[in-house]
Amino acid sequence: MSLQVGLDLGHQLKGVVRGSAGTVVSVKAQAQDGTIFPASVDSLSRRYSVSVPAGTYSLTACYRPALSVFSGAPTLIFDDLRPIAVQADSVADIEVPKTDVFAVSGEVPDLGTQTGSALVRFTASDGKAGGEAFISMDKRFSAYLPAGSYATSLVITAFGDFGTNHLGIYNAGSLTVAGADVPQLTVQLPASFSTLLGKVQITGLNPIPSGSFVSVIDTAAPFAGANECLPDAWTSSLAIGQSGDYRGILPTDHGFDLKAHVKLSDSAWLLFPLVSPHITLSGNIRQDFTLSAAPQMIPLSGIVRSPDGAAVDNVVVTATSERLAGVDQVAASVTGRTNSLGEFQLSVPAGSDYTLTFTPPAP
Repeated sequence: MSLQVGLDLGHQLKGVVRGSAGTVVSVKAQAQDGTIFPASVDSLSRRYSVSVPAGTYSLTACYRPALSVFSGAPTLIFDDLRPIAVQADSVADIEVPKTDVFAVSGEVPDLGTQTGSALVRFTASDGKAGGEAFISMDKRFSAYLPAGSYATSLVITAFGDFGTNHLGIYNAGSLTVAGADVPQLTVQLPASFSTLLGKVQITGLNPIPSGSFVSVIDTAAPFAGANECLPDAWTSSLAIGQSGDYRGILPTDHGFDLKAHVKLSDSAWLLFPLVSPHITLSGNIRQDFTLSAAPQMIPLSGIVRSPDGAAVDNVVVTATSERLAGVDQVAASVTGRTNSLGEFQLSVPAGSDYTLTFTPPAP
């Protein structure tokens, strides 16, 4: 299938994140209908730019405050609720307020010897702040956080039987920062763990491609997926071996949503099932994922042009569908980029109701 696409590059909205920001993680513009437009940012100069249609927008900056230390700075979210009317190229700086932060240090005495890295992560109860710190060989950590209430979590990277697992232990404890340093916080591991294991089988796809994994999201986390710039403390990923097997240990009595992510290529993924199975890990559990057939791959190509007919290069093209031919409850996501002639070529699973998203290059 071949397409001709006209891309309205819209208006350039740009500015600088000023105030107490040290580095900028992300900036997004939100239209009045809720549509989100992610901006391109230069984290060190704190400049951002985004192409948007004419309309009225609010801005949100995710940033780390300027501190005199080299590590442990928190990640903060600031919502600039001023209505910004854009009818032409516009400039809107974001002034983030000064936020006092306090030292938090402590240890994880029961961590033991790890085969990979380990971090402690903090998530504010209002979803507007987070932080993380590496746990050293002597099981100690230090970070900086603004005043507030936090869930304290652990993220452990371990080499499992079928690849590298990233294990998120959400809400291993709680923390209140009340306007003063916290000199000695002890984070305890959960009292017990259980094993989650299973097999991913796709008829006609053997071996399972390297890089595939099962995502495991702790459903107790209130902000899972909502604030993507905060350090993720609630998602585990369990590597799928070429045989299709996966295995990992997770806290007992926690509830999880599961999904298989099968990597068809560097830019193409299958995700299933659409409705994630929910489990409560009250003991060792087996959860298999099965597809009766591997979807057939077909070419999808096209040319992206500006309203004046000129080819537009470096446009990110994303094709997604939840209605694949011959399989149910499976989603596909494929990403590509236009060349200097505005051309893109994708290989997508056969299906219908594809949504194509075209993200213009940074202004």
